[in-house]
Amino acid sequence: MDSGIVVFMAVLAGAFTHGGVRSRHRSTRLALIAAAALAFGIGLWFGYSFGGFWPGFYTLLTVFFLTTAITPWISFLARRRDDR
Repeated sequence: MDSGIVVFMAVLAGAFTHGGVRSRHRSTRLALIAAAALAFGIGLWFGYSFGGFWPGFYTLLTVFFLTTAITPWISFLARRRDDR
């Protein structure tokens, strides 16, 4: 699998995690966190395209953490822009 798609799966998992944490409804929260786990698992399964399991694991983990760190700022800036 192409490495760009694998990285996209990690970004998608981070975005789903952010949405799941911020969700008010329990069923939506569980569905989003399950989708995040599934996307991250798919990314790990095909992560060997980075040169093996451990390089792929560390690359995807870094991308996942960066995505979960930046998505609150993106939503904050979007809300701030809409308030103007």
